[in-house]
Amino acid sequence: MVRPDPSAAARYRWEIADGTRSGTYPPDPPPLAAWVEIVRAMLHDGHRDAARRALADLRAHHPDFRVPSDLRGLE
Repeated sequence: MVRPDPSAAARYRWEIADGTRSGTYPPDPPPLAAWVEIVRAMLHDGHRDAARRALADLRAHHPDFRVPSDLRGLE
């Protein structure tokens, strides 16, 4: 689950479906699937620069990750 953090713009709360892990990005690196959804949510919410930084951060943590076609314009 990914949702905006009401305390700050371009910050998103994430939680694993079984509730075993959660955090706020940034600064907490989420699991890969949640990270991709955060980048998409940032774009949807108009935070393009934050989405670009989040994608670069994701790539730094997961260098072999293949960027989905809908996010390639951020690279």
